[in-house]
Amino acid sequence: MARILLVDASTTSRLLVVKLLEEDGHHVEESSSGREALEICASAPPDCLILEMVLHELDGFKVLSGLQERNLSVPVIVLTDLRMKSVEEKCKQLGVRAYLKKPARPVQLRKVLGDIVGVEGGSEAQPNGGAKGS
Repeated sequence: MARILLVDASTTSRLLVVKLLEEDGHHVEESSSGREALEICASAPPDCLILEMVLHELDGFKVLSGLQERNLSVPVIVLTDLRMKSVEEKCKQLGVRAYLKKPARPVQLRKVLGDIVGVEGGSEAQPNGGAKGS
């Protein structure tokens, strides 16, 4: 399965997402800091970065810009409380592969992650790679 870096300032949010991803067999590394996220991506790029936009030290936009400045091609899923269309559009311009609003449904997160890393886990995944009800 995939190696995922989950970056979110909320411990509760991280616990919920980690539980879901680990149940699906993924290896999850956690961080609450944008600065630490960039360091991890530079030293050992994950298969996918799941990123909250509101972070300590560096916000999500600075993390996305930092990835581009360092020429790091890490696929990014934004999972955030921010609901403004302008934020979503800016994220897409910065190369984000998917923009999900919290709370994301497990089937939705699994589908998006499966599309990015080429695997789809969990009991809600469909054998043909498409998830019903998403």
